[in-house]
Amino acid sequence: MIMKKIFIILTLFAFTLSMTSCNKDFLEKKPLNAYSETDVFSNDAMCENFVNTMYFVIRIPYNEGTIAACTDEAYFRYGGSSTNYISRGEMDPSKIMYTSEGGSTHNTRNTFINIWNRVYTYVRYMNMFLEKIDNASAISAETKSRLKGEVYFLRGWAYGNLLQRIGGFPIVDKTYNIGDDYSIERSNFDECVAFINSDLDKAISLLPDKAATKGRACADAARAMKARVAMFAASPLFNDPSDPADTPWHGAYSADKWKTAQAAVYEVIKRAEAGAYSLDDTYDGYWTDVNSPEVIWASYILPTSQNYIYTTSFEQCYSFAQLLWAPAAVFGGWSSVAPTENMVEEYEMKATGKRPFEDGSGFDPNNPYVGRDPRFYLSILYHGAQFKFNNGTKDSLVTIKIAKGATSSIPNDNFYSNSNGTQGTGYWIRKFLIWGGKVSEGQGDNPNVMYPWFRLAEFYLDYAECEYNLGYEGTCRDYINKVRDRADVMMPHVTESGTALQKRLYHERQIELAFENFRYFDVRRWKIADVTERKMTYGIRIIKNNAEGTDLTYIMATKGTDGEPDFTACQNAGLAKLATTTHKDYKDFQKQHYLVPIPQNEITKAGGKLVQNPGY
Repeated sequence: MIMKKIFIILTLFAFTLSMTSCNKDFLEKKPLNAYSETDVFSNDAMCENFVNTMYFVIRIPYNEGTIAACTDEAYFRYGGSSTNYISRGEMDPSKIMYTSEGGSTHNTRNTFINIWNRVYTYVRYMNMFLEKIDNASAISAETKSRLKGEVYFLRGWAYGNLLQRIGGFPIVDKTYNIGDDYSIERSNFDECVAFINSDLDKAISLLPDKAATKGRACADAARAMKARVAMFAASPLFNDPSDPADTPWHGAYSADKWKTAQAAVYEVIKRAEAGAYSLDDTYDGYWTDVNSPEVIWASYILPTSQNYIYTTSFEQCYSFAQLLWAPAAVFGGWSSVAPTENMVEEYEMKATGKRPFEDGSGFDPNNPYVGRDPRFYLSILYHGAQFKFNNGTKDSLVTIKIAKGATSSIPNDNFYSNSNGTQGTGYWIRKFLIWGGKVSEGQGDNPNVMYPWFRLAEFYLDYAECEYNLGYEGTCRDYINKVRDRADVMMPHVTESGTALQKRLYHERQIELAFENFRYFDVRRWKIADVTERKMTYGIRIIKNNAEGTDLTYIMATKGTDGEPDFTACQNAGLAKLATTTHKDYKDFQKQHYLVPIPQNEITKAGGKLVQNPGY
């Protein structure tokens, strides 16, 4: 007997609020936590409400710990139970479980690495909807078609995000009756890709190119997701000529997968060529302007939404970048995620297009933040940067100062707080913060307006990568340079070829997509994480040599070999982050960490049918 109750929690959810068309009086007729199938499929409004709850499968990553803090981009300063154990290379099938599941990972300071339960919770609702909707005679044909398209997209989105983490997964495409054997095996990687593509193709056929209401699924979002999945399927981690079999953890090798990815990415770019999208003139437009021409699909946040967001399967969590990432003592932020010195030294010099320690770059170690790539100034707050915050009563334009006297225990200007964890790195994330936005906790006024899931620059860089792997280096350079030609960026053009061009391509993604949770997956799909993730990450220290702070000594990276930064001075000053107990000079990335493990409780419940990823 199919379960007769569908439990729905309709809460104040930042981006789904703007999508519901339900009448308030109608919603108040019944308690909102229990509707029967008859209720759900009784009219267009209630049916749409049910689909709205499925958008909870998507989590806006404005939270304390981010995936970026599991890479060389950033450091999470609140300790080990959410992100730092991943950064140190200590991820295993038990630790990846949340405390609510019997594991040790913090329920709310999470990185969205483990999404297993979230995916399958909402996939069940999606399957139930798809099984019932065609026979729902009370639902109009237009609403039925649109909502089916949205659910197909959401299932493709959910499974696509699971694929990039664990590889092949159990394909659940139906609801199960009481007494059914619902412990199913993992499908092979290529079979999962085909299933995701089928869902996304259905979404494309049913949905308009752009949604009438911002934030709802649309055909362009489905095209973008299909392209992203194709990029993973073509990349070395999942497409390895030295291990060509199709397994749950990687696909069958085929060089033609780069052609498949090229075609999928070009479907997105064609929409831009037709005038639907263009690079924003300003680099910060894609997180500050809800009408940014660059954004293909985003989650939109109501300005009056509360700081706290509640979900159906997780405890309350924050989704409030301004509060969580801003400097602590002066602005009242939490300083939870801090850019690393490693990341800062990746930003090129504006005049030369060279990284600071490359010969001829023009870098001045006595003025280390002068003359950098314009994206640096919109991505990172540093000593001497200015930013305007609102403390709840007034706007304050403040100059960031972290220099200290030689004998001081904390920076004189105390932009860090000594409470709630150790001091940070000497930097703060600037990207995603809103100029003049409120910081203080409890204001009930969220200055963040959107989170862009797909934007055009990603697909220009995807296309460049496809062209490089297909042997078309000229086109690769052209598409990298399209991104560098943004009106307020205008960096010197990339001219390299061969492996040097590949290195520039990887570097451009690191800079353009900084803190957008790409790098964790990029270095894995490229199979370079065993290098990038074993390097220690560092902060800086700035010493005042006079009371005015005009004479400063920077303890930071210096010039190493082959233009690479040397972090010895940082190491000697105790500025290393995430040192392990066994290795003081690098992190313990292991081969199995290329994939996320399936949570141990799921392996146990499956009774041997669910095979764990290799090495765990």
